[in-house]
Parts: sequence; structure tokens; C-alpha cells
Amino acid sequence: MLTETKIDCKYPVSQFEFEDNRIYRQDRLKGGGGILAYVSTKLPSKKIKVPKKCKTIEVLSLKLFLNSINVIVLGLYRPQKPSKPTGPNYFNQVEEELNHVISWAGSNGQMLVIMGDLNLDRLKPDDREGKLLIDIENIFDLSCLISQPTRVTPNSKTLIDVLLIDRPELFKAAGVVELGLSDH
Repeated sequence: MLTETKIDCKYPVSQFEFEDNRIYRQDRLKGGGGILAYVSTKLPSKKIKVPKKCKTIEVLSLKLFLNSINVIVLGLYRPQKPSKPTGPNYFNQVEEELNHVISWAGSNGQMLVIMGDLNLDRLKPDDREGKLLIDIENIFDLSCLISQPTRVTPNSKTLIDVLLIDRPELFKAAGVVELGLSDH
């Protein structure tokens, strides 16, 4: 799952193809944002539509079939700053939309996997943004498999890229890998 791809329909799918992988995209119409997912062609999968349009988060929702388990995978991206002024209720709207999308996904699958750049710093649980993320984890009984900072600068460390799951016992390993392609 790649977030903040900054690609739109002008970029053909063929430009991003990898052998034995199916590509799913959720492009933005204009600059910034965007989500792209690669799924092995060995796994039955399809893109599914979230029933409500979100204004504060971007969502790419997939249904995968792993053996007898129906898995909903959400790719999420939330810009660090809203593109349009939204007023004092912005974080309430973010929380409401995350709650809606995760509730919907949880009711449509036997397992839930959420990946993405939420720009909510998990390393700051006392700040509004970090608290919002940890509250979401607690409400939906999700575990964050990423525990190391995902963005490190000379002045700060943040954990804004997450892998949240409701069945952590099924995962062998997860971590942070520096690829040099992005700043986080």
C-alpha cells in the first residue's frame, strides 16, 4: 500500500505494473494525496466502495480472500493540513469519518487490516492527534504493529504511518524499512 502517491488519471496503470501483481488506485483529481495498492494475482481480490464519501481522509478499500478468511484492507491517507479551511470541528470530522469507515469495514469482513499515512502521531498520546489515533485503536480493538518512528528528522521523530490490525496473532513480523523513496 502506497499513500500520498500524487498521481492522477494522466499516469497509465502500465507505468506502475509489477509482474504477478494487480494494481488498485484511488487517485486525487489534482496534486497531492492518492493511494495505490499492489495485491498478488494469486490472491482473489477486488476493490469495494465505501458507502459514504469522506472529506478529511482518502480511502482505498479492498476485499481479499485468504483461504477461508474474508479480509478487508483499508489504505488511508489524511493530509497533514486540510486543503480547505474546515473550522474548529475538523478533528471531530476526522474522528467521525475514521469511525464510520472502520465500522463499515469491520462489518464487511472477518479480518481488518488498515495501512496508511494518517498524520496522527502515535508517539504523542497526550496530543489531540495522537489521542485520536489511540482512541480509534481502543474502540475497535486494533493493534498497531508499527512501534518505531516512521519519520525521523534532526529535530523530531514521529510515528504517523500505521499498520493496524484486529488479529495480530496472524502476523509474523512488521517494521519500518528505509527505502530512500520518501521522507517517511
